[in-house]
Amino acid sequence: MENRTNIDIQERTFKFGVRIIKFVDKLPRTLSAAEIGKQVLRSGTSIAANMEEANGAESKSDSFTKSALPAKKLAKHICGRA
Repeated sequence: MENRTNIDIQERTFKFGVRIIKFVDKLPRTLSAAEIGKQVLRSGTSIAANMEEANGAESKSDSFTKSALPAKKLAKHICGRA
């Protein structure tokens, strides 16, 4: 069930993950930046992996459930609660 929207989302979440990695690499080498960087890295890069899993879902309901998780993670990340 691969359509243009799914491909677009996969591409955008992948690029977002790459931008997150580059951002974390530019953080200062301090203890606090390292801790925050770890969390941002985990949450920012997991979105693409979760969307990929949702695209492989066996049913529409399963796909919706699996795609809701990355949206929640992204919202937490943007709001600073990552």
